[in-house]
Amino acid sequence: MKYNHTVNMSNGGEQSVHSVLDAIITEGKADSFASIVYPEVDAPWINPLSDDEETAVLNELSDNADSSDWKLIDDFSYGNHAKNIPRWSNYKIGYQITENFIKNNTDIPVKEWTVMTAKKIVEQSEYSNIVE
Repeated sequence: MKYNHTVNMSNGGEQSVHSVLDAIITEGKADSFASIVYPEVDAPWINPLSDDEETAVLNELSDNADSSDWKLIDDFSYGNHAKNIPRWSNYKIGYQITENFIKNNTDIPVKEWTVMTAKKIVEQSEYSNIVE
């Protein structure tokens, strides 16, 4: 994962310092890359959310995608019981969105999607409504 973050930063990609969406997709890209390199590793932080959790996480993300509030970013990382957002939601939903993007854009190489903006990744996935 760190390697993907490094490639992203050294090639002018967007890093997770700008918004909630950037933070989430940055982690999703790193975990998707790690899954390509190490397909046998089962990382618990990318296991799917339940349907109810996914709905809550996507609603919160949609409402706050452009926010730079670190408290919100922490909610997705550490969880927020009151909002039904479990721990590691940033990794889980980021991975899910990035994997959907990759599935729908098989012609785009790893290096190219690594440096793509979070918004462009989302726009080219089935989760495009998050950024509309």
